[in-house]
Amino acid sequence: MSENLIGVKALQANLMKMTTKSLPAIMTGLEMWANVVVTEMKRAHQFGPSLSKEIVREHPDDRFYSWTQELANSMMAGSAEVDKTGSPFVEVLTTESYAAKVELGGPNSRAFPFMGPALMTTQQAGISIMVAASKRALG
Repeated sequence: MSENLIGVKALQANLMKMTTKSLPAIMTGLEMWANVVVTEMKRAHQFGPSLSKEIVREHPDDRFYSWTQELANSMMAGSAEVDKTGSPFVEVLTTESYAAKVELGGPNSRAFPFMGPALMTTQQAGISIMVAASKRALG
């Protein structure tokens, strides 16, 4: 038997151990990753390449910085939940109604993406967090 097949069989055996008892560890991992994403969203939105301090300071509308801060303050991660199929998930969201227009832009405004780039930037950290959560779940 090849080493790869032995490794796959061991992985299958370990995955079979992951029952509903291990779900809390997985959900905790998802919440940790979501919080990393939110932290990155706030950092990138306020002072990242898409929205620099200079743009905020030089914007002719004094409300611009206030809007930026309101959007950053509204960014949050929800609690992990389980969907109808039994898969755990967590939402990362903002409560400001104009967030999509900031992220995607509009007919007369350019986009200042914060969510998409944050997900990409934190992908490796998220994988590490989920690997650690899976190891905890396996005991």
